[in-house]
Amino acid sequence: MNISCREVEKHFSLNGRTVRALDGVSCAMNSGTLVVITGRSGSGKTTLLNAIGGLDRPTGGSVLVDGEDLYARGDRALSRYRNERIGFVFQSFHLSPDETALENVLVPFLFARRPPSDARTRAHDALGRVGLAEQIDQPAGTLSAGQKQRVAIARAIVNRPDFVLADEPTGNLDERTGADIVALLRGLAEQGLGVVIVTHDSAISRVADQALRIADGRIVEGES
Repeated sequence: MNISCREVEKHFSLNGRTVRALDGVSCAMNSGTLVVITGRSGSGKTTLLNAIGGLDRPTGGSVLVDGEDLYARGDRALSRYRNERIGFVFQSFHLSPDETALENVLVPFLFARRPPSDARTRAHDALGRVGLAEQIDQPAGTLSAGQKQRVAIARAIVNRPDFVLADEPTGNLDERTGADIVALLRGLAEQGLGVVIVTHDSAISRVADQALRIADGRIVEGES
């Protein structure tokens, strides 16, 4: 899958002034590659991630998915795109602590139009891919921070998406655990997934196939 941004803009009104969160961003990313987007807090990197993930409609420009304008679709099509073609990973995990790792990974199927008959098998496989085969029945609240993020990644890939979008996935982890998570995401890209990591940690760019840096809503390095 190819995702392309063409002069994407996102404007907000704040205290009577216009904030240009994205100011004419153009870039492209493909399945099978690891893209790292760096920038300071407030630079626009999460807004860009939300735009390509179908979460936040741009004010101007276009987001193309395999050549088709993503936001020309209706709300149902956008919902299917988010649920079926994109997996999301967040800094704060967003797990239900009292539910098991397996139950947390099964959550995306609750929103599927037709949940697959092999949903539990897929969830088992996803947890195995992230190295948590032995923790399947463990409540998420009892897992370490690194294990929780692995559960979140398993949940993101259980629907077999084309892209995984990770917003500060190492932000709540120590350096060593964070490096393990980045290596896991790197491995997913090598297996054919598109992986986009948004981070303030410029060191992560060293493992990227494509590195972009954004400042004041504009890509200042790596623009395509």
